[in-house]
Amino acid sequence: MLRTPLHLQLTTTDLDGESRRLVGLGARRMYGVLGTEQRSVTLADPEGNAFDLVAA
Repeated sequence: MLRTPLHLQLTTTDLDGESRRLVGLGARRMYGVLGTEQRSVTLADPEGNAFDLVAA
């Protein structure tokens, strides 16, 4: 598990499209949560810093 001093949670109205765009820019998909109440995906930047992308 990565230890990130600051963990960002970014909100988007297009979770699938934005996660594909970020992976195309060099992010690495770590895992996702596809629940009925909230959808999110955790990514890591090229340096290994984790952040969440959350569906609005």
